[in-house]
Amino acid sequence: MKKIKISGIIISAIYTCIMLYLTYKIYNGLRYRSLDLGIFAQSLHSLSGGKLFYNTVEFQLYNVQTHFGVHFQPILFLLFPLLFLIKKTTYALVVSQTIALGTSVYLAYRLATEELGEKKGVALTILYACNSSLIGINIFEFHPVSLAVPLFLLAYKFLKRGSPLFYIISTLILLTKEDAFLGVISIIAWKILKEGFSVEILKKNKKIIFFAFLALVYGILTIKVIIPKFGGKYIYSSLYTKFSIDRRKLLYFLLFNLTFALLPMLDFIGMLSLIPPWLECLLASRETQTMFGFHYPYMLVPLSFVASLEVARQLKWRIVKKLVIIGILASLATLPIAKLPPEKPNPLIYLTVITPVPGKEASWEAIEIVKGLKGPIYTQPEFYPPLAIRSDVYIYPKNVNPRVILVNLNTYYGRRALKRLRDFKVELTRYKKIFEKDGVIIMLRKD
Repeated sequence: MKKIKISGIIISAIYTCIMLYLTYKIYNGLRYRSLDLGIFAQSLHSLSGGKLFYNTVEFQLYNVQTHFGVHFQPILFLLFPLLFLIKKTTYALVVSQTIALGTSVYLAYRLATEELGEKKGVALTILYACNSSLIGINIFEFHPVSLAVPLFLLAYKFLKRGSPLFYIISTLILLTKEDAFLGVISIIAWKILKEGFSVEILKKNKKIIFFAFLALVYGILTIKVIIPKFGGKYIYSSLYTKFSIDRRKLLYFLLFNLTFALLPMLDFIGMLSLIPPWLECLLASRETQTMFGFHYPYMLVPLSFVASLEVARQLKWRIVKKLVIIGILASLATLPIAKLPPEKPNPLIYLTVITPVPGKEASWEAIEIVKGLKGPIYTQPEFYPPLAIRSDVYIYPKNVNPRVILVNLNTYYGRRALKRLRDFKVELTRYKKIFEKDGVIIMLRKD
């Protein structure tokens, strides 16, 4: 038993250390530019000032005063104690995400070794730790749904044991995002489908069936009532007004399962129970939901691993070993990490670049200067995360009269930021340069 625990800790520690190294390179190199890290940092910061998860990005884009007008993620309240660390560096949120996903590797190990024995268990854990979708969740900004990944594995464990802790863990899962009810329903459906539909079994499972019903009602209420109450409407409903499944989506479906060594596809009941979260991705008109490198498969990753265990138990070791190697190779082929920006976008993989932006040192110097300046700040996406400890940082010029402008003209987004100001008739002659180094400029309004 001691050897098994040490093995699990080692695999989890290796994963966590590698991800901390990569995410720090991305953060320090100012390569987080998809806004989400800044959105959540600014939302948590606003809570200390008496505002309910306010951030300037969603205010400018959707005219909402709270993040709850876009997504309902009350688990953010549990992250509020991190605010002290976030004020020092927003990278603290990425660290918390990495620890959560590293913990999921250890939980995957415990589940796999308990059900399959040490040899198969270690193999399946390595397959999980190398999974390109798991890594994609980890390196793509920060999202509270990352906390649901280890929680799904715990929910499976407690559901299988018949422990009442399943209900507590599942409730926490529901708090991570409004669509998380699909994953909770899936894991309950898996248990019911495994056991059958006889009257006796349905009576035996009446509590979890009722809980699945409550999860469904909760999901509908959050999407139809709570989010519209905060934001006027649920903006993501439009993703499903015109849905279709094309070859690109089917290829993603195949490749995703290939990264799990095709094991989930060999479990009919497992795949049947995964229909709700799979349909959410496959039917969406937004292509990013069927691409490697995003956080959207946060339900599919742990639940596909669970389905993999069911199949691996029935296969001989030599077959499992070969399949695991194939799965790891598939993950390497779809790894959403690049040293340099790609010349052309990949239709299936969103690549996060780890090489720093040009003028990185000057950029960080400028960021520290801007932090000490008063008044609204207008900047580009790469600078938004480290500046998101303030509530007056903007990346869109609409309805903003910035006192401070910070851009890196070495970058496309820096040049675009200045162009947007001109498009909105902002008179740059009213500003004077107070910092200029390696293409990085700070401009301060003269008045």
